[in-house]
Amino acid sequence: MRSIYLFIVAALILAGCTEQEQTRTNSAAPVVIASTGYEVAADSLAPPVVIPVDERKLKKVTAGKPLVVPTGLNISPAIVGKPVEVNHTLLTVITPGTDTFPLPRSVVAIDSPFVAGIPVPVIAKDAYIKEQNPQNFSSFSKLQGLTHGNIPAMLEDKFGNIWLATYGGGVSRYDGKSFTHFTDKQGLSNNSVLSMVEDTAGNLWFGTNGSGVSRYDGRSFTHFTLRHGLNNTIVNSIVQDRTGKLWFGT
Repeated sequence: MRSIYLFIVAALILAGCTEQEQTRTNSAAPVVIASTGYEVAADSLAPPVVIPVDERKLKKVTAGKPLVVPTGLNISPAIVGKPVEVNHTLLTVITPGTDTFPLPRSVVAIDSPFVAGIPVPVIAKDAYIKEQNPQNFSSFSKLQGLTHGNIPAMLEDKFGNIWLATYGGGVSRYDGKSFTHFTDKQGLSNNSVLSMVEDTAGNLWFGTNGSGVSRYDGRSFTHFTLRHGLNNTIVNSIVQDRTGKLWFGT
């Protein structure tokens, strides 16, 4: 009798669990409703209005020639047409030493070299390359070993070294692996360098902002200022002509 009672209780518990499981399953199932369309009778539709197009009454405009600009380049085709010619006035040739233009004044430069200090070599880190870089550009900045990011002038010497004139960090020489820095501690007259040139003898000339010109022969620096013959201590450009003479733009 006790066994029958336990069997009945177990059957009721199992039936209750099954009912609850069915209830949870049915409640989570989505409700599906079949859609029915509505068809409009043909006699309820008005016939479409057909309007014929008269090509003769349409206004036609001739398309102009489009402007073609190549993508990815900063090059645009020249405007087609005859260039405008402007007649220049007759040029006047003025010879120094005639009329009101005196001959240039020659001043003997005072040469007083001194041994340069030991420059600071720094191994250059890998150049920075942007991810979106279709033209394969790479760049060097302070993170790669430069002393300053403002570079007014650059040149390549006869040995293939690249010299970088900085506005505040002196001059840096790059040999492909390392940067070597020259500042006022090594003998440069000013850390703000505006111009550079290499003469036929291999000397490097640095035009500075306020301290004249510094010449470097690989071992010594020589400074040229007002008292050495320059007419200005701000030298924006240096050029060597075909005769070997140096010209300083101040």
